[in-house]
Amino acid sequence: MQYLKQSTEVDVRIGPAMAYDDGVTAVTDLTLGGADQAELLKNNGAATVDISGATFAAVTNCDGWYDLTLTTSHTDTIGQVTVVIQDADKVVPIFVTFHVLAANVFDSLFGAATDKLQTDVTQMLGTTLAETSGGNIAANFDEFFDNDDALTTKVVDDVGGGSGGDATAANQTTILNRLGSITGTGDNTILGFFKALLSKAAGTPSDIGGTFDPAADSTEAISEAIPAAAPTADAVADAVWDEAIADHTTSTSFGAKNQTDAGAAVLDSTGLDNISATEPTGLATTFVGKLMQVWARLFNKVEQTSTT
Repeated sequence: MQYLKQSTEVDVRIGPAMAYDDGVTAVTDLTLGGADQAELLKNNGAATVDISGATFAAVTNCDGWYDLTLTTSHTDTIGQVTVVIQDADKVVPIFVTFHVLAANVFDSLFGAATDKLQTDVTQMLGTTLAETSGGNIAANFDEFFDNDDALTTKVVDDVGGGSGGDATAANQTTILNRLGSITGTGDNTILGFFKALLSKAAGTPSDIGGTFDPAADSTEAISEAIPAAAPTADAVADAVWDEAIADHTTSTSFGAKNQTDAGAAVLDSTGLDNISATEPTGLATTFVGKLMQVWARLFNKVEQTSTT
């Protein structure tokens, strides 16, 4: 089926026109004015249109085919149209069907993108969006984009691009004002916050709260506090073993436990001679006293004879 553009004059091809008596011989002298019927049937049962006076010419070098000119009045109705040519003494009945499309639809499909399909939202969830005011969906959608409608504050106005609503220099805080200038010095701006997070020399925004201090907590300060090279395993071990005994004070730590088990005895570079002890007078009760008594017995041992 060939598509036609509404209310637009166009030449269409009609054929083939074949002899009524054998159905295979091309008829090359057919005229609309001499035919029994030359009609145009429009869509939806509209009145038949006489096209006997329309321009109708044989196609060169293609016997039995003709060019028919349909005027703007022939293509003014959207929908199906049919050309009918009948002549009982000359040709087999000819009929060709076309479909007339709205101009923007035709151009969007065949007009090299000269137009676009119209896709207006007329319903939402089965509800017709016919209202233009009163706070309903269609009205709100219209007001959303209608910058001259003062019923509501418009999005375009709110960002400073409109001509009405709250978009005035006197009462609107724009995005740029809130951000602050790139070269500005304000601490309580978005730029000021970023500077505080990144630079140890930045000022401290009062709006940030807490104990944050760029000099110690910014990424620059943290980066400088990290050693250039990680300590080796040997360095870690040395640092642990070289820690002063007095610094091991946490009750549950290994160092504190070691001090508790060692008690008051201290072995220095002079060895065991510095362990103070008193010779027991009776049965020894301490390890040192018992060691002294064993030594005394061995040191004072004499050889016993049969008479002594």
